[in-house]
Amino acid sequence: MFCVATIATLLFQRLRLPAVLGYLVAGLIVGPHTPVPLFADLARVEVLAELGIVLVVFVIGLEFSVGRLARTLPITGVSGAVQITAMLWLGYTLGRLVGWSGNESLYLGGMVCISSTMIVARALGRGGEDPRLVDNVFGILIVQDLAAIVLIAVFTAIASGTGMPAGAVLRVVGELVLFLAGAVVVGLLLIPRLIREANHRGASEVVLIAVIGVCFGLSLLAEHLGYSVALGAFIAGSLIAESGLRRRIERMVEPIRDMFAAVFFVSIGMLVDPHAIAAEWRMIAGVTALVVIGQTLFVSIGSLLSGRPVEIAVRSGMCLAQIGEFSFIIVGVGVAAGQVRSSLLAIAVGVAVITTFLTPLMVGVSGRCALWVEARLPHRVQTFTALYATWFEALRGGTQRQRSPVRHHIAWMAIDVIATTAIIIAFAIARRPLAGEIATRLGVSIGVAGALALAAALALALPFAIGLARHVRGLGVGVAAVALPGEEPGRVDLADAPRRAFVVTLQLAATLAVLLPLIALTQPFLPLYAGLSLLAVLLTVLGISFWRRAANLHEHVRAGAELVLEVLDRQRHPDDSDAAPSPALPDILPGLGPLVSVAIDPSSPAVDRTLADINLRAKSGATVIAIQRATGEGVGSPTGHETLTAGDLLTLTGTTAAVERARRLLAGLSSDPDSGHEP
Repeated sequence: MFCVATIATLLFQRLRLPAVLGYLVAGLIVGPHTPVPLFADLARVEVLAELGIVLVVFVIGLEFSVGRLARTLPITGVSGAVQITAMLWLGYTLGRLVGWSGNESLYLGGMVCISSTMIVARALGRGGEDPRLVDNVFGILIVQDLAAIVLIAVFTAIASGTGMPAGAVLRVVGELVLFLAGAVVVGLLLIPRLIREANHRGASEVVLIAVIGVCFGLSLLAEHLGYSVALGAFIAGSLIAESGLRRRIERMVEPIRDMFAAVFFVSIGMLVDPHAIAAEWRMIAGVTALVVIGQTLFVSIGSLLSGRPVEIAVRSGMCLAQIGEFSFIIVGVGVAAGQVRSSLLAIAVGVAVITTFLTPLMVGVSGRCALWVEARLPHRVQTFTALYATWFEALRGGTQRQRSPVRHHIAWMAIDVIATTAIIIAFAIARRPLAGEIATRLGVSIGVAGALALAAALALALPFAIGLARHVRGLGVGVAAVALPGEEPGRVDLADAPRRAFVVTLQLAATLAVLLPLIALTQPFLPLYAGLSLLAVLLTVLGISFWRRAANLHEHVRAGAELVLEVLDRQRHPDDSDAAPSPALPDILPGLGPLVSVAIDPSSPAVDRTLADINLRAKSGATVIAIQRATGEGVGSPTGHETLTAGDLLTLTGTTAAVERARRLLAGLSSDPDSGHEP
């Protein structure tokens, strides 16, 4: 296997193609489905491939200490929830459209909603990637892996014929939470101390053995408790990162990781049966298109709604456009139980191979695609996305007391969703027996009895639906009030327009985060187009409202830019007749983030170039509110096509990190504060 992989990867590198593609071709050559007189034992290779999964995910865990994980997950949770439920629903819908049964369509949905941690890790493993991208992508992957564990438990119960009532689902989730909490709490007390002790008393080989022992020990514990080995490996990496020896351990483990990671990709290539794949090529093409387009779109939307800049959102979507290791496990459960056709495994392999080929290419062009998307967004949307991230930064700075009402709304939204889902599913299951019982007791026709049963179900669900709408609205208002507090009564509220735009966007995000799971859970029990119609109507209404608010916000920013120019002019050319001092720049426009002025030095690479040429907004996440020329002229709310000259004073807004990246880019430094070198 390694001999063939060596030749294949050298050939692919000579052709300037990713080494991963060479591993896949090597697997095809040594696999059991091709007439080449070379053969590797698939069972042995799969065992070694599982070691590769453990080690790759472990190294990812090293990048995410427990503290960093706690900061990342609340943000990526929204993105993950939107993407997982949307893809689960789309996969189910595609299966029904091609005539598959409900169970087969459900397994197809589960297959396409999980991305590959292994493939993404290799695609992003060359280093030098934006930390914001890495945080977002791997945060979503963690959410996906946790969701996959629950899905596997649900599908296993369905396959066994016992069903999966709501109580059992809650029990699975509760046990998972307890396992994670217990592993983290106990691990923090023991594992960092163990690794530091090994480092203090032993040679490098002792540290390596201790690290590998902890990694595989927690992986074994996770598997014994019914979870994935990848989850245990990730937790092990996060806990060992707390020892303070992350860099040294990474250097030790990387050669072992790379060797077994190669085995993993070879094992995927060995699964390829050209005849089975050729027979299902139409379905493979359709599912591949669904994965690439759907994952890119919904990861991008979810990331934008959770406060990520456009560049990071689009690049994250393109990084996650593949199916993962859990997809094979989900399909395997269905095939083993006879719930789905065996050809679904061939479809899964075909889609996995194609998307594995595409992922390195998509990651490579994701930066250019993100800049292309950013440049073609309407100007009002560009302004809005830049400010949206600053509001989230202000939200994270709120006090626990301020965030308490927000948690209240989220808790009641969860209760309303669970109750509404239960009523819809119960009515769908019991509709015919209930209609028959009503017809018998009241002496009416079946049609009338069915209408009465529907009316009763609607009356029962109506209070929860009303409560859900009320709490969605309350959540938007409550979150916006924390990020953008109002003025005292009797004073002009200059943050009113930004706050209204923020409220509408939060309500849009909450609607997606609530309705997509509800639709995904109830779709198997409803007519095919019922969920789609409901979602389309609500998103249209909220989308129109968002567009109007974005337009109002843009006008607010333009008016504010004129005020900024006036203040800057007074500061540059003070007039002794002015009775009052000029207000501080950050206090002029509450709701537009921190306003910072940056002067363009003669040595700046931005001189004689436009903002569009240097891609300042896309590369940094900051936006330019106004340009004060050295000649005294001013440009309010620039379009990006104005040429910058030495001595210009740019007023920037954005998150603290975005403004710092923009400042460094304008000064000719790397946008990464830690790099300390010229670009």
